[in-house]
Amino acid sequence: VINALSQRYFLQASDQQDLQDWVEALNRASKITVPKGGSVPPATEIAKPPVLPQAQERKPQVAYKTEIIGGVVVHTPINQNGGDGGEGSEGVTHPLLRRSQSHIPSSGAKPPTGPPVLKSGYCVKQGNVRKSWKRRYFVLDEFSISYYKCEQDKEPLRAILLKDICKTHECLVKSGDLLMRDNLFEIITSSRTFYIQADSPEDMYSWIRAISGAVQALKSRPREMSFLRSSSVARPGGSPGPSQQR
Repeated sequence: VINALSQRYFLQASDQQDLQDWVEALNRASKITVPKGGSVPPATEIAKPPVLPQAQERKPQVAYKTEIIGGVVVHTPINQNGGDGGEGSEGVTHPLLRRSQSHIPSSGAKPPTGPPVLKSGYCVKQGNVRKSWKRRYFVLDEFSISYYKCEQDKEPLRAILLKDICKTHECLVKSGDLLMRDNLFEIITSSRTFYIQADSPEDMYSWIRAISGAVQALKSRPREMSFLRSSSVARPGGSPGPSQQR
């Protein structure tokens, strides 16, 4: 039996061995794996504009540079006098290019602001509305796990607070589209379940351990602070501290 999204197909093999071979081959072909590597490498090519109608032939032809920035195809006019970043082309920069450049810091990486990063890397996440799968850059710190469109972005698409996470574990009960996803784990909060696919089983277990450890550390932190405050006030034998003797 082949279970498709909208129909079931019944096939008959010639013998038991032939049946096993077909089942294994179909299962391997239907598995969805995550491509290794980071973000999409930039691809640059020089493209000539399409042939204009005769009514517009008087306009000078302009060469464009095609780039892929953050997964978006951007066409930038090239200055014929040399280079593509001259003053002549600065005023007609494509709005998508300006938007992408605004999210790329000069150093090429996010500035070291905020709490220290416990773990970071690329994973594939299922969307909440359309249920589509997209590769995102995840960053885990002491208070939240955030995901970005790419590693160079400054602002996350969303931040999941660790205090809202109920459980993080491997996704063993699968149905529908999840059946074809290996190395899948889920982050369960009070309002939503996030399905995330890692690049390998080792990476999946590493994320589960890191997130669970950060959640546990955050939960134990109020008790530690409470203990420190109580120990600084209550002295052994009830004797007042130096500040109280004043």
